[in-house]
Amino acid sequence: MNYLLRSIAKDESIDVSCSAANEGMKMSIQSKGLITDIASWLRDGRLTDLEIQKIRQDYIFTRLELYASQMLLIQYSVEVQQAKGELNFGNLKDVLIVVLMVERPAVFKEHDKENDHYIHRHMKEMADTGISYLPKAKKVYVQLDKCLAQFKEGRNAEAKDGKPDELQLWLAMIADVNDEQVSLAAENSKELQDIRKEAFLMGQDKDVLLMVLNEEFARMDWATDMAMSEERGWNKGWNKGGSDFAALIRKLRSLGRGDDAERAIEDDDYRTALYKEFNLA
Repeated sequence: MNYLLRSIAKDESIDVSCSAANEGMKMSIQSKGLITDIASWLRDGRLTDLEIQKIRQDYIFTRLELYASQMLLIQYSVEVQQAKGELNFGNLKDVLIVVLMVERPAVFKEHDKENDHYIHRHMKEMADTGISYLPKAKKVYVQLDKCLAQFKEGRNAEAKDGKPDELQLWLAMIADVNDEQVSLAAENSKELQDIRKEAFLMGQDKDVLLMVLNEEFARMDWATDMAMSEERGWNKGWNKGGSDFAALIRKLRSLGRGDDAERAIEDDDYRTALYKEFNLA
């Protein structure tokens, strides 16, 4: 994690301390919950999130704005036994979000016509008049599909010499761990081979798969419990929605349609279409 975050963000001061909760705060019972992928605390107090988007999301900028807002609110919350006066706008710690996009959205494809880079670092805010400042929320977008394509062509727009390097190989393996060209190149890296082997074994471990499923169902149960605390009218609607969603996810899992289940969590229109497909709506 240290290597990926440091290399992608170009920040050698990054030093991961521990994992962080991946559920953001809810402002009200009606607000949607935000669940990050791999959240971590750094030793200097910064909060980071590594997102992996397998399905193209043309609203990725909006998504990361919401994530950044939630993460900043967490940073602006005092800890137990900490006085409110100890925390202010001047000493508020930064947040960093890195999103790895397996399939880049349309806005990046359009930009690709004029730019060969596949890592986009948003580290500065600038007005049309030229005035700028360093925001507390830093965001980095990585186009994995474009990275993989360049790797297979033997070139690297992110390297000064234009040649494939270690970071590009790591990202290419994340993009497609089964690609033959990537696998051959990774044979020279013991670290990458160990990661590949561990990921494969985890994928075959029934206990790990059961744990992932239990986490999904626990989130559904949490949403249902929250809904039940509302008035009776809301209660019926939320309970039905929660049970329908749980039934849909179970059905997709049983059919081996894990990617569809993941997309259903994020895409409202696609989820509605699946409800109709399985007569759940």
